[in-house]
Amino acid sequence: MANLDRVTSLLRGAPFDPSLWRDAMRCVAEETHHTSTQIVGFRGPQLVFHLSHGIDEDSAKDFESYGGADPRINPRVAALFRPDFLGRAYTDRDILPETERSRHPFYQDILRTYGVSHATMGHLMHEDGMSMAVAAMRPESDGRTGAKEVGHLGRLMPELAQAVRLSAMVERREGSAAVQGLESVGAPAFFLDHAGRIVAMTAAGEAQLRQAALLKSERGVLRATDPAMDLRLSAGLWRCRQSAQGTPATVSLHPRGAAPVSVEIRRLGASEEMLGFGGHLLVVLNRSAAKPEDSLSQLCATYGLTPAEAQVALALGQGLRPARIADMRGVSIHTIRHQIRVLLQKTQSDSLSGLVGCVVRLSQQQQ
Repeated sequence: MANLDRVTSLLRGAPFDPSLWRDAMRCVAEETHHTSTQIVGFRGPQLVFHLSHGIDEDSAKDFESYGGADPRINPRVAALFRPDFLGRAYTDRDILPETERSRHPFYQDILRTYGVSHATMGHLMHEDGMSMAVAAMRPESDGRTGAKEVGHLGRLMPELAQAVRLSAMVERREGSAAVQGLESVGAPAFFLDHAGRIVAMTAAGEAQLRQAALLKSERGVLRATDPAMDLRLSAGLWRCRQSAQGTPATVSLHPRGAAPVSVEIRRLGASEEMLGFGGHLLVVLNRSAAKPEDSLSQLCATYGLTPAEAQVALALGQGLRPARIADMRGVSIHTIRHQIRVLLQKTQSDSLSGLVGCVVRLSQQQQ
């Protein structure tokens, strides 16, 4: 069984070193006598972030495609909207009687199929319109969860809640720092989270929203002012989010009585362990992408990068994740992570978001 002090230490360090989240989730599973764990954030029926141990990618995709984030489909998600569960740990038996669970489609089609029939859960917090929870799960063969497991998870919930809060603060601060790197080119730029909410923006972006001629903020979400333009913008954001390769999307908006505006959307190559409170998408107006060969030369000259380091930096700027870059370049993920550490030093960036800001700023200056 994992030492409780070890779990606490990992959770306290994870907001400042996201690579610790994986070990933290593994230790939470061991400490609470489960085989898998996850921390999730929901805004309404939309899954905003998901961090797990012991749950493979196929299971997560099936969960989403089945509608697992919808409280009308998944009783475990519905429990997040019960005020009596906020801040406490509970089990499936507190949600539904066993007879109902044995007939419930979601329990049988998804939870039982993927070996997470029994769970101990905790509703960590509800802030900024988002409900965040932790779940520790195990298969039917390991037996039901009960008071012992509830007690174990309940002891960890204050540390888990604090870790999530600190992660939100750190990731949002990094998004703001990256925006500062774009201020010098005067481009209207916006960093958006997974739900399309504005995390940070340049001064030119703020001016664009004040004018309300092209874009607006609706409950914190970036929208176009015209319904037809908003459909195109939403489609571009969706394509960029869904692209397995992280391919940037370009959308042309046509405001009445004005010249068309080109909107470039990039998915940020953030750490896989980040919760996603910071910038997930970068939206830049009225700029076109620089030629790759020009960007590589400029990165090498400006920051003293090797050609290989410049190619990694450019790939991150295009929204590719480190694991994807390693596959494309035929090297190990450890090599890419080492190159990223070197890039952060050479560009004097505090985070991957800041590094992306450097890449985008240089490409904008070439226009």
